[in-house]
Amino acid sequence: MLAAGALGWKMIAGGVIFIGALSGGHAVAGQRVATSTSNLTVVYHSTSGSQATFKVVCLPRSNSGTHPNKKAICAAIAKQGIRLFAPVPANMMCSQIYGGPQAATITGTVNGRRINSTFSRTDGCQVARWNRAKAFFTFPGYSTVSGRIEVSPTCGGPVQPGQNCVNPSVDGSVTFAKIGNSNSVTRFTTTATAESGFSTLLRNGTWNVSGTTKASVAKRCAASTITVPTSSEVVVSCDTGLR
Repeated sequence: MLAAGALGWKMIAGGVIFIGALSGGHAVAGQRVATSTSNLTVVYHSTSGSQATFKVVCLPRSNSGTHPNKKAICAAIAKQGIRLFAPVPANMMCSQIYGGPQAATITGTVNGRRINSTFSRTDGCQVARWNRAKAFFTFPGYSTVSGRIEVSPTCGGPVQPGQNCVNPSVDGSVTFAKIGNSNSVTRFTTTATAESGFSTLLRNGTWNVSGTTKASVAKRCAASTITVPTSSEVVVSCDTGLR
């Protein structure tokens, strides 16, 4: 990442890149490549801290990729081109109104130009820039699901007066598996921590959920099924074996 305010030219094999990095380190590189296809990777960090990565490819008459809003993204690129990724101009006066912790990085090529651009909502200028590119940060058909891994029971036998038998959260991993209409399985795993659990974007639908933990007290973790967006919180319960 370039330092805020850094501008310069850089010679590379086969051409020259002009790099601008302003107000938070976002950069737009103007190197020409031999294609008019826009091919992008979007890494999105949500309000809850979850991270999701999506692909989008814009062709002259079609679009593809894993981003659920790719049609709107390609329409925005067709209308604004690389200007959509322009950094905040130098010496711009920006209101110090914080818009939230959301952030994103977009890399790849847009209409034949290489880009590496970061977005945030740290002040009024950044929020306005975010809103201009909002198609990238809109996920129709997806919802945020959060949760934690718990171990229980923590006390053997009847609870005695004064005993602390709270089920603690532990570190581990949570796996989601979604079976499609063609019996193909979409599967991914996210990390859960004892302090903050986990949070992730999931496509709406029914998912099988399982978990694992290295906690020495846990024997096994129960699987469950959730339906998104009806279920927005998951607790993976792991048995300690205490009775």
